[in-house]
Amino acid sequence: MSAPPAFRPPEGAMVRDRSDVIDCLREEIPGARWMPVGGGTLLGRGGRPPDPVRRIDLSRLDRVLELAHEDLTVTVEAGARLVEVQAALAEKSLWLPLSVAPHPRSTMGGWIGADRRSPLAGAWSTVRDYVLGVTFATGAGETARAGGKVVKNVAGYDLMKPLVGSLGELGIVLEATFKVLPRPQTWAGVLLSAPDPRGRRIALEEIAVTLAPAGLWRFDLGGGEHLLAVFAGPRARVAFQVAGTRDRWGAEARALEGDGAWTLLGELEAMTRPDERATAWGGALPGFLATGDLGGLVSPSSWVVDLLGGHLWLADPTDDGLASAREFLKEGEGHLHRDAPANSFLDDPWGWKPDSERDLWQGMKAAFDPAGRLVRGRLPGGV
Repeated sequence: MSAPPAFRPPEGAMVRDRSDVIDCLREEIPGARWMPVGGGTLLGRGGRPPDPVRRIDLSRLDRVLELAHEDLTVTVEAGARLVEVQAALAEKSLWLPLSVAPHPRSTMGGWIGADRRSPLAGAWSTVRDYVLGVTFATGAGETARAGGKVVKNVAGYDLMKPLVGSLGELGIVLEATFKVLPRPQTWAGVLLSAPDPRGRRIALEEIAVTLAPAGLWRFDLGGGEHLLAVFAGPRARVAFQVAGTRDRWGAEARALEGDGAWTLLGELEAMTRPDERATAWGGALPGFLATGDLGGLVSPSSWVVDLLGGHLWLADPTDDGLASAREFLKEGEGHLHRDAPANSFLDDPWGWKPDSERDLWQGMKAAFDPAGRLVRGRLPGGV
């Protein structure tokens, strides 16, 4: 007698509200686990799940629930797209400094679950620093709330933060409150092409320290290496910062006025996204990335280094290129992970991770999802 066919769960469920999510989590599916999906732009982050997964599609949970202008906060559903949230904030001269050019489908829940960071992260921080409160569904099919809706409210802080970067393994984000900032009056930048070691040293030791840039990057998008300093704020101050940067870098530095700086920032951010190709992302000591020869990294044709935060991205690295880059970054106490293109997974995206971190993730997974209803295997160490 032949064995019965392997269980194949349906593709998933399109939910309309949080009660639908709870109903899904309370439904037993033999051999399968639930995985939240929003715009699908970062589904390739993390390891390959060992079990069949059934997707909970949150794209219809897309409302901006509250924009508290005076409190500088916005509350949104998990499926709300960042481009639409930014548009709503812009009407009040506000913005959420996570991205200048988000993918049109990227959602707020996805930014939290994947701990997505853009080249703005060095100066403006990451999503973890803007989330004030989260409502989420646990693996037991219950709704929980961590944090609050105002900047001074830190209740539930320790429960909220593990959800950032948990890739849907610890809970399904339903709603979140973010702090927001006044939108800068103007943007401008200074571009230095083919920088020598002196130009890179000045960038980190002088420009970053004395002129407070809104971003400072070293990059090559396929046309040679460049340094870019960007400034945002009142026009008079930005003009002073641009002039000071050109004085320090010399006559070869070129000012980018108006949309020029914003457009180039968008190109840098687009390179960091795993759309149709894989990308690698990680970090190292800013001094190592600013002053050293990055020949050990540059096997791909495009790369971006955030000199303020020590973040870095490589476009479409080969297996050999990724291995050599990881080895190279050890000198700068760095690390490098890989994102697969959307709707695919990698067996070992994380690279080396200490056992202590794996034990921490395992403990949180057991605490948040004791019934084993949520996706597993995506976190470092295969947790």
